[in-house]
Amino acid sequence: MKILAGVFLTVFLVSLLMVSSSAAEPLDEVAKAFERRDYAAAYRLAKPLAEKGSARAQNLLGYMYQAGQGVGKDFVEAMKWYRKAADQGDGEAQNNVGVMYENGQGVWEDHAAAVEWYARAAEQGVPRAQNNLAIMYATGKGVAQDLFTAYVWFNIAASGFRASDPESRKHALENRDNVAYNLSVEQVEQAKKVSAQWKPKKEK
Repeated sequence: MKILAGVFLTVFLVSLLMVSSSAAEPLDEVAKAFERRDYAAAYRLAKPLAEKGSARAQNLLGYMYQAGQGVGKDFVEAMKWYRKAADQGDGEAQNNVGVMYENGQGVWEDHAAAVEWYARAAEQGVPRAQNNLAIMYATGKGVAQDLFTAYVWFNIAASGFRASDPESRKHALENRDNVAYNLSVEQVEQAKKVSAQWKPKKEK
């Protein structure tokens, strides 16, 4: 069974712009700086917002430390900021915490922990986390291999990627179809029903 591997971080400009009106203006300035690749300015603008508790800014700061954009690369510091945002229930940050655990960046490599964080983000409707979780189920990393559940999550992820990320949608569909070869027709039909009935749940 061929699975297109790879873990996905959240797309940050999109997540930055999906904020409440009260926080939109300062975060919009961060997003503009990031978009024009002025990472030093983006970091300078994001840092005080993150320190004041903005989960979106914390998530972005984590990415900047992980990628070494606007600041020196530092996986431990990246994980610290991701966790601050993730602990506030931010689904994109939860996905990124999962990526850090899966890759062993800033923490010991721990696939079971990665699965836990992917699952939290996936349940909130983060397509990249859904795709990452599906890969873990398909490959049996950090969790018992479960191709039925992998199919469900690949299908849900593909639906979430529909407009925002056609390339990731294509990969999710390819992985879903590869998994389907190892399921019965009845299992595939049931998996389709489960994914069609799924609805995101925000953490309380």
